Amino acid sequence: MVQRELRRAYWKYIENIVTPKEVVSFDFLLKMYSESMGKWKADNNIQDGQNLHPTEILRLTEALGIKPYLQKDKCDKYREPYSQNIQGFSSGCKKVLPIYTIPQDVVCHVGELCTEISCCTETEIIARSLEVKLILDPCDFKLTVAIERLLFEVDLFHFEWGHQKQFDLYGVIEISFSLENLYEEKKYLLNLNQSVYIQADEPTSYVLFENYLLQKRPCEWKSDFFIEDFSLYQWMINRHLTPDASLPSYILYRLYEETNLAAYLEDQMCQRVSPPYNGEWSKECAFNMSLPNLSSLVACRIFETCLGLTCCVKNEFLQRTFQIYFELDPCSSKLSIGIEKAFYNTTLTDFKWGFDNYFSLQGIVRVMYNIEDLSTEKMYLITMKIMFCFESTSPECSENDQFTVLENTMLPKGVCDWSDHLSPSGFSLKQWYIEKGLAPTDTLPDWMISHLLNQMRVSSYLNIQECRRSDIYNSQSINGWKKDCSNTVALPKLDDPVSCLLSSECTYIECCVDVHFIPRSFMFYLHIDPCEYQITVGIEKFFRNISLINYRWGITHDLWLVGIFHASFNIRSFPGERMYVVSLNISICFEDEKPCYLTVQILQNTRLPRRLCSWETKYYIEKFSLEKWKESKYIGKDQHLPAYGLSLLFEEIGISPFLRKEQCSAEITKYRKNLPIKDDCPLKRPSEINTNAPCYIPYLCTGIECCVHADALRRDFEVTVILDSCQFVFTIGIETFMRNLSVATLELEEGYIKGKNQQKRVNAFVGN
Repeated sequence: MVQRELRRAYWKYIENIVTPKEVVSFDFLLKMYSESMGKWKADNNIQDGQNLHPTEILRLTEALGIKPYLQKDKCDKYREPYSQNIQGFSSGCKKVLPIYTIPQDVVCHVGELCTEISCCTETEIIARSLEVKLILDPCDFKLTVAIERLLFEVDLFHFEWGHQKQFDLYGVIEISFSLENLYEEKKYLLNLNQSVYIQADEPTSYVLFENYLLQKRPCEWKSDFFIEDFSLYQWMINRHLTPDASLPSYILYRLYEETNLAAYLEDQMCQRVSPPYNGEWSKECAFNMSLPNLSSLVACRIFETCLGLTCCVKNEFLQRTFQIYFELDPCSSKLSIGIEKAFYNTTLTDFKWGFDNYFSLQGIVRVMYNIEDLSTEKMYLITMKIMFCFESTSPECSENDQFTVLENTMLPKGVCDWSDHLSPSGFSLKQWYIEKGLAPTDTLPDWMISHLLNQMRVSSYLNIQECRRSDIYNSQSINGWKKDCSNTVALPKLDDPVSCLLSSECTYIECCVDVHFIPRSFMFYLHIDPCEYQITVGIEKFFRNISLINYRWGITHDLWLVGIFHASFNIRSFPGERMYVVSLNISICFEDEKPCYLTVQILQNTRLPRRLCSWETKYYIEKFSLEKWKESKYIGKDQHLPAYGLSLLFEEIGISPFLRKEQCSAEITKYRKNLPIKDDCPLKRPSEINTNAPCYIPYLCTGIECCVHADALRRDFEVTVILDSCQFVFTIGIETFMRNLSVATLELEEGYIKGKNQQKRVNAFVGN
């Protein structure tokens, strides 16, 4: 295929001399001869309106200079992929096609990947059809534009989004297009026009796609090579090179080009011994963290936030360094990762915690990262490797080309300001209307809705399936509420555009709010879970978890999403009552420091019944096995759990929120190791108490507290049993996990803390 590359190609080769390629403007046009079609006909004794013979068509295509670019098999609107068209459009992508009509001599097709456009146009003057293509590759960051066999490629790193571009085939057919990258929406916005020239000054022009949204496909970042089944060994053998030999520069740059690395490489390589690097670890973060030793080929820097780093890594075979970027943002729930110019951003709302994830640059430069969310400790546990891989078959990556950067490293999350109401993009709906020349009363088409959501930077947090008030709530709603809770609850009246659900457990509230001018609905929710000791407040996929242990009741808490969507709540709990008193407000604000578009009070000092919890569940993880768990984390069966392993175990089995910061063994005046019960109680103590677990009996003699050591967990646990004979309440607890029982109904009980501690059997017999 004849090809002209208009991206910044890395190098060209002239007799093995390497020189930089010039940067060519995308608007480079191939113009036809100055003669009009009429003059050409006159020169060749052809009358106006006369059909051309095949030989004359051949002479014309040669005269125009387009013959070398014509495809051998011309496109045909009666064959695939165009044959199933409706009003000129067909699609292999599950997407709504344009609703306007194009001329009968043109058909267009949207490819299966949804970012591939092709159009076939009948041109009477040369008695054949011509095909144009526009292909966007969001995973290889590449745009391809073609007319017949004339093909231009440009990398998207340098592309001017929103600017009009033109491309023609010697003036016979010309396309002009503009593209906008709706990054947050994961879409492109396309405008594509076409002109066919019969006379040089009399084109026939028409719109092919107008404000058409192209959905980006998900990218598989793990290991795909640009060259299918790539093998560096075979690549070198095919070029009569000795495997593992150092490559001369011109061969090396050819390798960059053929593997498609060249398009992504920074012009200036990072330097491992120049700022911001110092040849090893450099750290702007004040947190005391344990970092692994780095290879002499790697230098890294930890950001001041403690949650991000950059590394400069040298690959000796490729004879250059590569810059790696990695950063977590728990407050906006986002992850960013990059290799040279290639970047990937995602939200953590759907992230696969505890699994190996990959980001790859053409399959050759790879970053493996495994992240565990230790929410109770407010930490991330991270393992990260940088790898260079040159083979499609195992082993893909040599051991010498793998570098460990983080290994079960604990990084602190920091403190989020959940009351911050400023939009990160500085979004103003009023200003957006002005820029688009719209009035607030105008109905927005789909492409403009996508543009609006993209500007708001909310798209990545939205649920795929939006809530619908009509489907879920209004069918059985009273005063705007659908109530599945069987208890009597006095709920305030809700008006349009809000409907809410009170679930069967009575402490889960979900609301669906319509924003009519977009039009779209947004979900808000609040879940108080007394059994998991947790509050969850969320807006769409964005949420915040708050532990009920040491929770400050009666304090108003906030959650802002991109400075536009807001939920605030206040919860009070009263001892002895199985009730929560809850106030909940939601609002949607499109202007800073101005009244909100919508503010609704969902609950106002509403009493919600607290459900009873079943404490007999023995394990938080069903059929839990410590041995199998250690195996899944690559910890030896007989190996003691390291500190990071204990933190991870306690988090996963659900006991982390209940553990005291200081172990009970630290209370040396209360618990005396290897001694019997401390004798503060004047009554005679039991004779069968295990002296290996030091215990303490308070002066009132109506309870006992013991400090029990678990060897496998390398930790002490405090066990408490207390009878309040005045309130007729019996309390049993392990660490901060407490259960209160009525003495009137007390029988032989078994208490568990998430099934992890040994069973504590209590015979409740205490005399006054």
